[in-house]
Amino acid sequence: MPGKPRRFCAKGLAGPVPSGGARLTWKALPWLALLALLLIPALPVALGAEPARFDAAARITVVYDNVPHAPGLRTAWGFAAVVDTGEERVLFDTGGDGERLVHNLDRLGIAPASIDAVMLSHIHGDHTGGLDAFLDRNPSVTVYVPESFGAAFQSNLRRRGP
Repeated sequence: MPGKPRRFCAKGLAGPVPSGGARLTWKALPWLALLALLLIPALPVALGAEPARFDAAARITVVYDNVPHAPGLRTAWGFAAVVDTGEERVLFDTGGDGERLVHNLDRLGIAPASIDAVMLSHIHGDHTGGLDAFLDRNPSVTVYVPESFGAAFQSNLRRRGP
């Protein structure tokens, strides 16, 4: 169904092993894990998919964290980063405090109006707390949230709309 995350499950793996079948012992587990680590990254290419390529033009700038990486940044518990592809700028999460977020964006030379979209990962305050202050400076930005965000949060966000 469109718009809903897919859930994957392995069917038929639970339950008793048929008589005469091989049994998996705990001693084999490390070897199986090693085998999986070696083979899984190659699986998409083996199935004909193009290997993933790193786009050197894309840039990720951490703008809110508890560890300063540039002089003059204000720190606090939480996270926010700007992903700049050269064509679009996305603010991923908004940290825990709007004043700090906006200060750090300014200090790093990133104008809130230059952000095309905001994507929130989860509803913890240290990832969403700066949203209101950011929206005060860029009220027409598109905001993406997972369906797991409560109805009240989504309703408040719609109410703030441009």
